[in-house]
Amino acid sequence: MNYREIDGLVAEKVMGWGTQKFKNIGIIQAYTEDDEISIPDDFCPTENIEDAWKVVDKMKDDRFTIVFTNGKYKNLVIFWENDLTLAASIYHESITTAICLAALKALGVEVSK
Repeated sequence: MNYREIDGLVAEKVMGWGTQKFKNIGIIQAYTEDDEISIPDDFCPTENIEDAWKVVDKMKDDRFTIVFTNGKYKNLVIFWENDLTLAASIYHESITTAICLAALKALGVEVSK
């Protein structure tokens, strides 16, 4: 799965937006809660830290607590449910991708790379 496909899953599963996929050109359009079309380059949480923080904020709103570790495991992202149940733990060389993969995993969406 490539990064744009992960972005599409995050838009749909984490952010709760409707999505439309165009297989022939590889573009995923996302529709926000207000039914506004998000141009594919506008929402790119696997690469854009501002968009990744939107994912973090959404997860916090939806009952999750996030922990970032520093040092040896610099890009380890852990999501806990509010009852302190471990929901996901992901390490990735990119912090933005780690946030996305951890959020998806916390919601029960497994992503194969």
